[in-house]
Amino acid sequence: MSFAQCLTRASLARPSVAQKAAAPARRGATVVRRAKASKDIPDDWDLDSLGGLMSDSEDASRAPWLPGSYSPLYLDGSLPGDFGFDPLGLGKSPVMLAQFREAEVIHCRWAMLGVAGMLGQELLGYGNWIDAPLSMAAGADATYAGTDLGSAITVPVIIAAEVALMGFVEGKRGSAKEAESRVYPGGAFDPMGLAKGDLDKLKLNEIKNGRLAMVAVFGFFMQGSVTHTGPVANLLAHVADPWNMNVATSNSVAIPYMHPEVFANGAGGAAYWAAAVPSWYPGV
Repeated sequence: MSFAQCLTRASLARPSVAQKAAAPARRGATVVRRAKASKDIPDDWDLDSLGGLMSDSEDASRAPWLPGSYSPLYLDGSLPGDFGFDPLGLGKSPVMLAQFREAEVIHCRWAMLGVAGMLGQELLGYGNWIDAPLSMAAGADATYAGTDLGSAITVPVIIAAEVALMGFVEGKRGSAKEAESRVYPGGAFDPMGLAKGDLDKLKLNEIKNGRLAMVAVFGFFMQGSVTHTGPVANLLAHVADPWNMNVATSNSVAIPYMHPEVFANGAGGAAYWAAAVPSWYPGV
């Protein structure tokens, strides 16, 4: 029996598979795609063999990020960290998917560096990341890791140096014609030769840690705008008094309805917004 005949008989003989409500088109397309990709499909396949293929393809099409859901066709698990997550369908276009992938990896790397700097500043005893640049912005000498850099290092000088250095590095990276080379350039960007190991595993670890770092940086910003201190100090305060120092009981910004006093005395929420908007926000 040919594969086409077997597929036709299977669709008629196994209505329970075809009548499932959950993404039948997705499963069917996966079966056809896998069948076309296989070069050694025997002509004498029986219904049990085809049923096994359909079962395997159904399992492969499930989205790991949400049990019971199915991955879209364009997320086939080939990209590092692909868990079938795209509820808005932003990656339907192959061009946009490649751009999103490149942007995500670069943002992941920036976020991991940011988390390391935010935590390192505070853990080494040089104050928190919020207060660190304020003295220089006020006209005092710039410092780095406790070292006075002198009056020559000003905000415009630092901005110019960052633009020049990062512009050069990003220009070199972005000059690669292929997207894979822009995301994973290697060469001078891999001085320790880490890519010689299990590169696929390294890519997966990087994207996982990078996504966590992006969430962490966002949390540090929100936390700092409320408590006006760093994440280490906030963690120590919570550990010392977990029942009173947490997002629900000591934070009138994150959950304002639990703190009606911020809307009391006819303030119209002015106290809430005064606490919610960071003091360094433009116009405040």
